[in-house]
Amino acid sequence: VPYGRGAESLLRQCLETGAHVTIQDMESLLTDYALRYPQAMTYLKACEDRVDNQGWLASSARRYRRLGVPQDEKRAKDMKRQARNFPVQSIVADAINLACRNLYRYRAEHVGPETFTFLLQIHDALLFELDPAHVPWLAKTVLPLCMTERVPIYPCDLDGNRIGTGPYHFRIDVSAGDVF
Repeated sequence: VPYGRGAESLLRQCLETGAHVTIQDMESLLTDYALRYPQAMTYLKACEDRVDNQGWLASSARRYRRLGVPQDEKRAKDMKRQARNFPVQSIVADAINLACRNLYRYRAEHVGPETFTFLLQIHDALLFELDPAHVPWLAKTVLPLCMTERVPIYPCDLDGNRIGTGPYHFRIDVSAGDVF
């Protein structure tokens, strides 16, 4: 819903994964979401309204998304979708950037037999290379510290000002595998 997906788009995605659903199912899903989370819908509408009013939004890390002036209805719809998407995407991007910084610092400050190589970031996933014997250390010590405890998430308004309580922290999922 925050990404502006409609019933037809959701239907196509579900059918591609083998789910047996109808367009009515997807319309019902969207209606139920709006009824169950009316505050979310109000928030998403406020994001869209920024296209016509201020023309920008800010994340809690004070990163700005400038939207420009829509030249036609198609562009206006796209900008509104981007405005709805920004709060969700920016908080994850800001958090993963801080987590990566924490991981590099941790590795520089803790030189020893247990170490890891940071190979790749793919959106909100990180890929490491390390001795299999050190996987429990990375999963139970390093990642929770660098990706959760040291990554505070503060709610903010659309101007980037902190509101409410916090900080909150993301949870992480860890999986390990062998590469041949």
